[in-house]
Amino acid sequence: MLSLRREQAVYLRLIRASQSDRSANAREMARVPRVVTVGSISTGKTSLVSRYLNDDFQPATATVGYLSTLVRIRPEPKDPLLPEVQFELIDTAGSERYGALAPSYLRGAVVVMLVYDINDTMSFDAVQHRWRKEVRVYAPDAHVILVGTKLDRAPSGRQVITERAANFAANSGYTFFETSAKTGQNVQPLFNAIVNIVSRAGRHFELSDSVALERARKPVEAPPDKKCWCS
Repeated sequence: MLSLRREQAVYLRLIRASQSDRSANAREMARVPRVVTVGSISTGKTSLVSRYLNDDFQPATATVGYLSTLVRIRPEPKDPLLPEVQFELIDTAGSERYGALAPSYLRGAVVVMLVYDINDTMSFDAVQHRWRKEVRVYAPDAHVILVGTKLDRAPSGRQVITERAANFAANSGYTFFETSAKTGQNVQPLFNAIVNIVSRAGRHFELSDSVALERARKPVEAPPDKKCWCS
């Protein structure tokens, strides 16, 4: 598994949007499937993405607005004849200040990761009572993956038992993973599943240029502070 990850890393090329080339990147993003992470603040969404993209661990990175990355990868590095898989990976902020922005990224998503911290019951409640509803409204056709994070802390801090999350996922028709960005546990299997889903979407996926350009038009500005959501 480790050697495969290293081989895949050779083929993994990232294009990070900057303010100067947002329009050009948006046109490229408009032609690829979109994968979106959503969940409460401090659930480890960015650390999860960083572990996959860079194979490192960033324990305290707060996303401001969103981070959009174009990922290109070969599902089987040893076979150069197989087509390259591309997808736009959008890591969204969990802060309530940016909650109103989530629908614009969810629309048209092929995969949505509902992320919660297995050591924080409130983050799981938010998935059940807030984020699931937004996905139903704005990304009804997306393949949804329920992702528990911070598995490395589970022996002493777990608040959401595996059976509870697994039953919720099964009843909702979601795929389910428990992961640790710190140790890397189950991160690669999670994204292998995502790559397979994106690969099946393939050429049939088309995202409106106008929507993508609107998303990338300017740096994200936070809406006014609103009353905090609670379960």
